[in-house]
Amino acid sequence: MKTNRGKLSADFHDETGYHLRPFAWGCSALAGIALLVAAGWAIWGLGVATSGVHGRGEQIKQVNSSLNRTQWYHHFFDLKTAYDTQVTAVQLARKQLDQFNKDNPPGTADPAGQLAALRAQDETNLTGAQQQCVNSANAYNNDSQKTLVGAQFKAAGLPDALDPNACKE
Repeated sequence: MKTNRGKLSADFHDETGYHLRPFAWGCSALAGIALLVAAGWAIWGLGVATSGVHGRGEQIKQVNSSLNRTQWYHHFFDLKTAYDTQVTAVQLARKQLDQFNKDNPPGTADPAGQLAALRAQDETNLTGAQQQCVNSANAYNNDSQKTLVGAQFKAAGLPDALDPNACKE
């Protein structure tokens, strides 16, 4: 009679009688989990490696979208309209202050201090109108520098930049 001592038998027992099937399944399961983890890391790494190209492509698609083009187109018109309105407001506030000073020259008797208070109010109105105007000009000029995002969609009839000094006149 021949024995298989020292060799594995057909039912996966070693020479001590230890059953090897659970051990083989355990090793296979660990190898499978390790393979899945490695595949996950590889997919993640590939995503990181191509993120620059993918991100740039998504940016180009977003910038060239019709919604973005329309929003920037209207944005510049809105800023230009606000600037024009505020230049007019500065001119009106200046005329009001000049008229007040003409009607009530500095040094006019003002025992109750009412003229000084009205003059200060007109000066404050002028200063506020000038500041709003400068803010609008700066916003327009700042957005005009954003050539990769929106300035390329500014209407041809709009100026390249607005003059903040026009707000001081």
